[in-house]
Amino acid sequence: MAYGFSPFVWAALNEASPKYIKMDDDKKPVWYSLPDNDFQDRLIALRPEIESMLDAVDSADLKAVAAPTAEIVNKFLTDQGMDIQLDQWDDPDTIGVAAVIKILMRRWIAQVRTGFNFSSGKREDSYILTSRDPSAPTVRIEVVGDQIMTTVPVEGGYEVSLITHTSRPPEGMELCDYWMACRALAEPHEKYTGVMYPSLLLEDIRPDLSALLGMFCIDDDGGKWKLTQVLEQIRFAMGPGGISAVAAVAAAATLEAAFSNPEPEEDIFIFDSPGLWALWKVGKLAPVIVGHFDREDFSPVDVDVFGLKW
Repeated sequence: MAYGFSPFVWAALNEASPKYIKMDDDKKPVWYSLPDNDFQDRLIALRPEIESMLDAVDSADLKAVAAPTAEIVNKFLTDQGMDIQLDQWDDPDTIGVAAVIKILMRRWIAQVRTGFNFSSGKREDSYILTSRDPSAPTVRIEVVGDQIMTTVPVEGGYEVSLITHTSRPPEGMELCDYWMACRALAEPHEKYTGVMYPSLLLEDIRPDLSALLGMFCIDDDGGKWKLTQVLEQIRFAMGPGGISAVAAVAAAATLEAAFSNPEPEEDIFIFDSPGLWALWKVGKLAPVIVGHFDREDFSPVDVDVFGLKW
């Protein structure tokens, strides 16, 4: 089954600051991972490389939005021709973000010959790509261990790589790590001068990004913004004319602690966040009862603890 994944969630998350996540000097928020979450760890570790890639993307190819309501973000996604939609929320301390990369109708920078078929018996149409100028090859055929990796440039400063893979391929951030390792370890292959490619039409790939839920950042007021929704949709097509690729990511982040609204007096601490509670016996190490609460658990201030009939 076809699979896809794009790590460009940073394009969406960065759009939220400085608009909604308060940071001094318009800095980008530092994001933290949950314990024992390798997916989040790798996404955060690779942030510089991912953002460097995004900086190199043509500005016309990348659009992003941040908004306080799901309606605005979902309209943006719909206007961009994407089907993913964030769930609605009522919490005023939730923001939505989305980004869409469209690399459309880019022609191969290679010599194209058509009218070929694979020898598998399935008779799929295929085409051959070779370098236009053999003295300055653009089509790269390389080996990574016992696998063959092919890379062909397309218009606009992009390129497409395919690699043979007979075992179960990795997914998510492991797939990114795998490709980065392949690019680093690839060695030229002298046997081949071109590649026969299949045509692909992958119109609706939706990777599971639930492993990113809970990743968080801290704003300058001490507020903790946590990812509560993350969605992605990918479309990819390649054929004798070239390639088209689209990726969309949408996310919602919820503020779990906000100490600045309303403004407290300077010498008053406002406990307006989730927390833990404990009932202790004076001088004893072990608590009598402990628990925790969310902001949604707050009660009206007129709770009559003496009128309870427990």
